Amino acid sequence: MGRFLASFKRIVAAFAVVAACSVASQAQEVDVDALLAELADPDTRDWQTLERRIRTEWSKSGSASMDLLLQRGQKALEAEEFDVALEHLTALTDHAPDFAEGWNARATAFFSKKMYGPAMQDIARALALNPRHFAAMTGLAVMLQEMGFDQEALEAWRLMEKVHPHRPELKQAIEQLEKRWAVKRFDPGRSRRMTPGRRCADPAAAGLRGGAGGRSGQCTPCVASERGAGRQRPAGNSSASPSGIDGPGARAGGRPTT
Repeated sequence: MGRFLASFKRIVAAFAVVAACSVASQAQEVDVDALLAELADPDTRDWQTLERRIRTEWSKSGSASMDLLLQRGQKALEAEEFDVALEHLTALTDHAPDFAEGWNARATAFFSKKMYGPAMQDIARALALNPRHFAAMTGLAVMLQEMGFDQEALEAWRLMEKVHPHRPELKQAIEQLEKRWAVKRFDPGRSRRMTPGRRCADPAAAGLRGGAGGRSGQCTPCVASERGAGRQRPAGNSSASPSGIDGPGARAGGRPTT
C-alpha cells in the first residue's frame, strides 16, 4: 500500500509543478495553447466549443494510420468491446509512443476492465507527454477516488480545476472530497477501509493476499481493517460521469473514455 500510494503522490506532485508553471506540452501548436489559456479562464462562457476544438487537435497524431487505430479503439470502447479496444490501442502506443491521446485512450480500456495498475501507468505517460490533458487529469482523479485515495483524488481534481474549471461535476467532486477528508482527519481509521467484497486496488499488497484467513482478492490489512472496525469507507462518487467530457477521462458509470 505504501509503495503504491507513494507513486501517486509523486505523480500528483509533478503535475502540480507543471500546472503552477503553465508549461505547455511538447509539439502543441500556438493556437492550442491560446485555446487552453482561454479555457483556463473561469469567466469563459463558450467553454464547450473550446473543449471540442482542443480535443480535436489532440486527436491528430500526424499519421493517418495511427489516427485510424485511435478511431477503431474508440469505437470498440463505445461498444464496450474492451479486449478489442486494447488490441487497437496497444498497437497505437507501440507505433506512436509520443502520442498522448493513445496512452489516454488505452488507460480507458484498462480502467474499464478494472485493471487499475496499467491504467494509472498509461495516464502517467499521457500526462508526461501532455501535462495539460484535462481528460487524463479527470481519469486520474476518478481512479484515485474509485480506489479510496481521497486526499490524492482531491489534489488531482484541484489541478484539473486550474486547467479546466468549467465542468459542472468538478465543483461537486471537490466539495464531496473536502467534506469526506475533514471527517477522516477526526477518524483516521476510516481512510483505508474497504467495502466488503471489494478487491484491493494495491498491487504492492499482492503478496499479502490470502494470508491470515484473508479472502481472495483482498490483502490481509484490508481484511483486518474490515473485521476490526465494522465500519466502511464511504462509497465514492463513481456512479456519475467523471467529467462529462466526450473522450478519455469521461464516460458514464465513472469510466474514463476516449
